[in-house]
Amino acid sequence: NAALATEIPVGTIVEATINDDLDIDFFSIQEELGKKYQLVIEGGTLEEFNFRVVFSDGGFWKFDSTRRDFSWTAGTSDIVTIAIQSLNSSVGTYTLMITAVNN
Repeated sequence: NAALATEIPVGTIVEATINDDLDIDFFSIQEELGKKYQLVIEGGTLEEFNFRVVFSDGGFWKFDSTRRDFSWTAGTSDIVTIAIQSLNSSVGTYTLMITAVNN
């Protein structure tokens, strides 16, 4: 549930696990207007996954594990939610990091 997303500080490396094909991990960050952010997911033992970056206005970007990073510039100062889930019943560990990037 996105409302129960684990808030993570920008710049923190998070190690997590997808335990089964129904498991979805939710994380959130507080973005600041005009800052550029980069999300990087390293697969660890999790080989195939989907991830979604959801913005406060309801807009989102969705990717599969062929893409492991995403950058954006904040259009608001608000919460951004990241959801990661299994693809093709893949399970395992991964790391996630969101950094603020100098423009």
